[in-house]
Amino acid sequence: MSSRARRQPGVAIQLDCFVASAPRNDIPPPMSAVKFKTLDVRPMLAQGVEPFSEIRRRVDTLPPGGGLTIVAPFLPAPLIEKLKSEGFASRVERRTDGGWAASFWRDNPA
Repeated sequence: MSSRARRQPGVAIQLDCFVASAPRNDIPPPMSAVKFKTLDVRPMLAQGVEPFSEIRRRVDTLPPGGGLTIVAPFLPAPLIEKLKSEGFASRVERRTDGGWAASFWRDNPA
């Protein structure tokens, strides 16, 4: 696909992240060294729980070289933009189950 998400009806945001439609073997080297943990927020959302505080807690406790993958039923565009403003790189992938996986990491950890 491209380096920007395609515009969908009702979506007025462009994302500066990598969007993939299938798993890829050509992940850039900085990301390949990152150790990712996964948080699937779909059960929280199904229960009516706002997952941002849990996401924030996990992002704030990422170790150097660590990353977080969020699995959601929708493209988490506001989260991507928020974490981008905090210096995180991201990669977004459409899952075969219809969900989205958004991975976040720091290219240059402080």
